[in-house]
Amino acid sequence: MQPRDASFDEPLSPAPPTRSAPRFIARPASGPAELHALQALRHRAFFGSAGIDADPFDALSQHHVVVDHQQDGRIVGGFRTRVLQPVTTPQGAASYADSYTGGFYDLRPFAERGDTVLELGRVCVDPNVQNADVLRRAWGALAQLVRVADVDVIIGCSSFEGTEIARHTDVLCHLFAKHGRQGHGTPVLLDGQAGEIAGGKAVALASLTPTGQVLRPTDVPPLLRTYLLMGGWIGDHAVIDPHMKTTHVFTALRVADVPEARKRLADSWA
Repeated sequence: MQPRDASFDEPLSPAPPTRSAPRFIARPASGPAELHALQALRHRAFFGSAGIDADPFDALSQHHVVVDHQQDGRIVGGFRTRVLQPVTTPQGAASYADSYTGGFYDLRPFAERGDTVLELGRVCVDPNVQNADVLRRAWGALAQLVRVADVDVIIGCSSFEGTEIARHTDVLCHLFAKHGRQGHGTPVLLDGQAGEIAGGKAVALASLTPTGQVLRPTDVPPLLRTYLLMGGWIGDHAVIDPHMKTTHVFTALRVADVPEARKRLADSWA
């Protein structure tokens, strides 16, 4: 028996009211030193070891950190964003293709609508900080960015641990049945990615058959749970990222589709 939808799709309840100054604050990263610290945190969060997680998209993105004022402003979370330029300009056409998400999917369905699209990526939380307020503050900051930039759609890739797609069969089937989209207007795998299906590096979600495994809310990554909480949807394939050692699904959230109560909730996290 699968859990009720509420247990799956509502990971972050409203934060309890407090009269004191907030412990966590989200803000733009200030300079190369903070970006370097954020990249180090990303490596710990994604790979479980010391190092630096950096890629060419860092130079094209805005970076944001969540700091802990109980630990002298230490960075305990972060994310990066990039507003893709209108496709009517040469720079805009290139920005859709030259993005992390655009390396896997053909994003022309968004570009051709004339949407203002924000790509969200590298969302991370310090694995030693077990506090939902870190992610809440990140989403609160994102809500403000969306408002300022007049964003129509937030896109990205939501990742599951590991590169064995079969490990996530049941949860992927559940999510695709309730939150999946396919067909016209949905980004499709690029030709090179579609060619990886035979090699097991990408799988059409409609082709999966559930095994009957009992699902838990924690089977869905926190980032994806929050997308769904706000009214987001997923694409029709699971794709392996061999560098990150993850399996991801395309994720999108049209801002106009977010219920007003959810918008107020996100604003309360800012």
